[in-house]
Amino acid sequence: MARSFVLPRELPEGTRYVVEGRPTPEGTTRIVSRYLVFPDGRRVDLPAMPRFPAAAIRKRRRVRNHARSLKTARARPFLLQ
Repeated sequence: MARSFVLPRELPEGTRYVVEGRPTPEGTTRIVSRYLVFPDGRRVDLPAMPRFPAAAIRKRRRVRNHARSLKTARARPFLLQ
């Protein structure tokens, strides 16, 4: 069973929220790691990517697949006979 992780509303003063990432060939940034560093030096690792509801993932895939189908439809040569 997947557990969701929610940051607390308040953290001690001086706590740092660190997000490390790297560029992708598409020009976006991929998150590699996320973590909290508390003032006393403790480090708490967080999931690299938050979990999304399945419905949101399906919607994104539908939109992406629709955009791809439009792109390939425009790329086909049109022949008059």
